[in-house]
Amino acid sequence: MKNCFAGLAWLLIASSAASLEKAPWFGDVYEFDLYTAFSYSQYSRIDSALVQPEYSYNNYVNDVAFGVTLTEAIDLELEMNLARTPHQTYGFRSAALQLRYLILNDTSGDPLSLTVGLNTRGVTSRAVRDVSSPYASYWNGEFTTSLGKEWIKKSSWIMRGFAFGSLGLANHGSFWNQYLVSIEGKFRQKQSLEFFSRGYFGYGSEVEVDIEGFKGWGFIRHSSIDVGAKYCYRPTFWGTLSLSYACRLWAQSFPKGEQYIEFSYNLPFSAL
Repeated sequence: MKNCFAGLAWLLIASSAASLEKAPWFGDVYEFDLYTAFSYSQYSRIDSALVQPEYSYNNYVNDVAFGVTLTEAIDLELEMNLARTPHQTYGFRSAALQLRYLILNDTSGDPLSLTVGLNTRGVTSRAVRDVSSPYASYWNGEFTTSLGKEWIKKSSWIMRGFAFGSLGLANHGSFWNQYLVSIEGKFRQKQSLEFFSRGYFGYGSEVEVDIEGFKGWGFIRHSSIDVGAKYCYRPTFWGTLSLSYACRLWAQSFPKGEQYIEFSYNLPFSAL
């Protein structure tokens, strides 16, 4: 219980574990997005670990992402995150750059929205050696695609859903893929509730996890499935405040039973 209170306290004093944008909808041209988030997660066991942890892992991640819609079809995003874990004192963990292209746009008459993208991420050596860090190696790249649909009423969406998938490869280890499926409904105009499932699957040659000699998830044949919910509140002029919770339903050669709580704030603004 003390760990839960500690995580909630961090929510109040820290802003900023967002991830790169996955939904297939862009903002207006020359519109910027500043996204900050804070997450706390906890787990005490790792499936197929050679030696189980002697204590619970309490992880705190701060992240800030900055995106811009350059044209109706091109979106660019920069992200940086910091972390504190049992294996890492608080400090810089990784930085990423993502470029996406909008092929179909359901808000402009197409039946669905469809994006494809590429991202690349650099990760510090101490983070790569930390089992709490989800990255494959020091340099990671992904090809992504996202497909979604919004249902509109009176010029504003009332429900929307999308499916995201990626294929990644790092400078060391084997490839991996991820998925995210989301459905979100709006109520009382300014509020919405989202339900989601996400998975992460690596195809390395090793099935056992050596915590002390860990060298990145790119070498491990691992899998995990999480489910969660997210509540959003959208004041008229002040962006979006969100609170989400997720828990791990399945893990193989990966942290088991991990639970997350995340607080985030998204502020769009225009250069025009």
